[in-house]
Amino acid sequence: AQGLITEHLAFARTSKGGLSRMSIEFQAFWEAVIGVLLLVGATVLVVMNGGKQVREIYIFAGVLVLESLPFLSAVAIALLENSRINSFAFWRNSAVRTAELIGIRPVRLPTVASPSQPVASEIRREAN
Repeated sequence: AQGLITEHLAFARTSKGGLSRMSIEFQAFWEAVIGVLLLVGATVLVVMNGGKQVREIYIFAGVLVLESLPFLSAVAIALLENSRINSFAFWRNSAVRTAELIGIRPVRLPTVASPSQPVASEIRREAN
């Protein structure tokens, strides 16, 4: 078969979704790196400004912390996506457990055999 767009280039099939190597890696790795670097920069500014007490440096350090929040929230969302909290079954089971704990849905206890059924020893006595 010839190329899809041009006759000179062959069509290359790429891996999709879960089959790609990128799906194995942590999805928000670079966001984590940038967020941590911003926090480290803010910490260095505050520590190095310890004796001078320059207000503008504290303001800039605060801005760096604010700048790191979107990156760190992306990391938090990526962690939640890979956890069991993201599955429908977890929330369905937690709803059932919560209902049982607060008494909305009664917990089913194992039932004991009803007394109307004769026991083996009673059957032997009746036969005699």
